Amino acid sequence: MSISSNFRSCLLGALMLLVSPAASALEASAPAILGRSVLGGPAAGPCVLPFLSGNSRYVVFVCQSRDLVFGDDNDRSDTLWVDRYTGEVRRVSLNAANTEQRNHSGLGFPSSDGGYVAFRAEGLFHPDVVWVPPGSADASTPNVFLRTFVPPSTELLGRHRNGEGNPGLEGATLLHANPDRYEVLFFSRANYVGAAGELPSLVNEMFLRNWQTGEVERISARPDGGKSATDANSGSISSDGRYVVFRTRASDITDDNPLALNQLFLRDRQVGITRRLTRPWFGGEFSPSPPLNVGPNYSTRPKISETGAFVLFSAGLNDEFTPDDNIGFSDVYLLDVGSSHTELISRGFNGAPTDGSSTSAAMSADGRFVAFFSRASNITTVSNPYSAIYVKDRMTGEIVNVTASLGRTNPLPFEPQLDLSPDGRTLVFSWRGDDPAYPGVYRRVLIYSVSLSGNGLTPEVVAVPAMSSAVSWLLAALVGGLALLTLIGRRQSTR
Repeated sequence: MSISSNFRSCLLGALMLLVSPAASALEASAPAILGRSVLGGPAAGPCVLPFLSGNSRYVVFVCQSRDLVFGDDNDRSDTLWVDRYTGEVRRVSLNAANTEQRNHSGLGFPSSDGGYVAFRAEGLFHPDVVWVPPGSADASTPNVFLRTFVPPSTELLGRHRNGEGNPGLEGATLLHANPDRYEVLFFSRANYVGAAGELPSLVNEMFLRNWQTGEVERISARPDGGKSATDANSGSISSDGRYVVFRTRASDITDDNPLALNQLFLRDRQVGITRRLTRPWFGGEFSPSPPLNVGPNYSTRPKISETGAFVLFSAGLNDEFTPDDNIGFSDVYLLDVGSSHTELISRGFNGAPTDGSSTSAAMSADGRFVAFFSRASNITTVSNPYSAIYVKDRMTGEIVNVTASLGRTNPLPFEPQLDLSPDGRTLVFSWRGDDPAYPGVYRRVLIYSVSLSGNGLTPEVVAVPAMSSAVSWLLAALVGGLALLTLIGRRQSTR
């Protein structure tokens, strides 16, 4: 074999190693602050409720700071959008006149192309909002809105199927959105699919609206499609749009919740059928939990995987989901919808019960990677005296502490919110800790992101934004000038 052949073989082998790295341990990058102030440093905060776009490039969160964008003078919480690749921050919560609104706004969900955000807000963000003063100048009815960046506009999404805004003078509270499918999930006491002019009830119903078609569906429906007699006010949409998981105590949505206890239900929108999901591991019914005797206490919004195969939730005050529940602590669980098997996610490193509560969970689209917050000290082999956010690979059992470098978080009642990208490579979360990179930010609630790698996860490649023509010309001029100086220097040295 020739030398050139040997060289080509070695080069090919090196390239194969580069493109096909061996599996490595699950690792997390150092947490990076998202959404910096206009001066470049950490925002004043508090900032909460981060949610990623489907491609994980964009993040939307809520912040009380007035230093994230210029001209923020409303002294209210705002919904903000940030491009993780460029660091650009935009204010979402502007009204239809493209001016700031002196009312609070809340959680939002960005589209994958970065062009628009579905968000929750109060007040007159759109002329079609029918506002009835509730007795305080600072409070008003919540509703669901859409902010489009180009051209800049804000639209009211909380509409009846006939196009009317605020049916029955009631608002709508956003729960979840799938912007890439033009869908928003919300609850309201008004009937968004009923006759025009119908009075609101005392029960919150759950609806899903497609703002492109204008169609509205009742999600918390009885088998005959009618209104349930019981509240439904927490849920999520699968990314393929077919399924909605939601929570209610209703006994009239299916025929298998005779004690009217808190349960999770799955609505298959394609066939129009709802089924009960949660059951005790030993069969039968959950034990009523005093003092309210409502059964399981679900502590956060349930999440559903891409095709509805898995449901992730956290619950406490009831230790009957699995035979090895942690008595007296809230835990994180993953339910396999097909088999009805419930898996305890928040375990100690050796399989033993944890010594603290776990909540606030998120998962990848396939359910393999699960992120959760825990106050336990025995999640990993390294004893942790502080609360932390962990990511677990369910396939290998590996767990990594992604907030270790941020130190202790503030004591109760702080609880972070988190979101994991569909591919499991990017985690965003709110945190109130002591960031060593920025002394003095302790007690500020800020938004962070980490990149995960190993175990089949390749590190995220963050695209470098294209330079503007002005910057390109400036760099070309600088390079040209440097070359000219070098040439002059050489000529002078040869004289």
